[in-house]
Amino acid sequence: MTALQVDGDRADPRASTSPRSTDPIARAGAAFVAALKAADPTGDVVDPEVDTTIGNAVGSTTLAEVTSQPLRVLIKQMLLVSDNTLAEMLARIVSKQSGMDGSAASLQQAIPSALVQFDVPATGLTIRDGSGLSDLNAVPASTMTEFMRKVRDGAAGLDVVRDGLPVAGQSGTLASRFSGDNAVARGQVWAKTGWIDTAYTLSGYLNSADGTPLAFTFYAIGEGIGSDARAALDTLTTAVFTCGDNLSNN
Repeated sequence: MTALQVDGDRADPRASTSPRSTDPIARAGAAFVAALKAADPTGDVVDPEVDTTIGNAVGSTTLAEVTSQPLRVLIKQMLLVSDNTLAEMLARIVSKQSGMDGSAASLQQAIPSALVQFDVPATGLTIRDGSGLSDLNAVPASTMTEFMRKVRDGAAGLDVVRDGLPVAGQSGTLASRFSGDNAVARGQVWAKTGWIDTAYTLSGYLNSADGTPLAFTFYAIGEGIGSDARAALDTLTTAVFTCGDNLSNN
């Protein structure tokens, strides 16, 4: 993860998902040199393969500025397609805005502190990164469920998360999910998916068949977890959708 990247270091920035390189800074340097050469083909431009010195600009003149999209837009983009690079950057912003240094290590303090601001218990959290790709992360399902309850209610500005969540059978990473018998829950489940080699997860909220609003979190964790766990999570969520208020009474 680096702050210097061009188009998220994607091979094809026009695609919603695309491979990234192992050296985003060098790729950004190459793009910059290519742009300089295009602007002045006769100029003397040093090739980054020859000079890759990295330093700090002192007393320089600003040539141009670009302002990012609002966080509301970025959060929705990150949630819909599970953009891991964007998720990492947003987590680092949380750190900086909390007065910390923006490092990966600072997230262990920054993320739990942010959750407390929403009255979400942060006990037992282990945060190693902002993308969720590390299998050393540990977040209790109860914490996620309480957070999603707050999201559903749009508490304290969390409507930005609510409005960005994928919808079962309709959008984002849930567009092709909830098929077959689980299709009855399509359009009624808003949730964030998660996947690494050792886990499949699903956390969100739903409007059950009897109209009862429910928040949920389901984890399938362990070595050898396969893609069939994803369908199992859909089935479990659909069962909650079908039970509705009866689920809490038995």
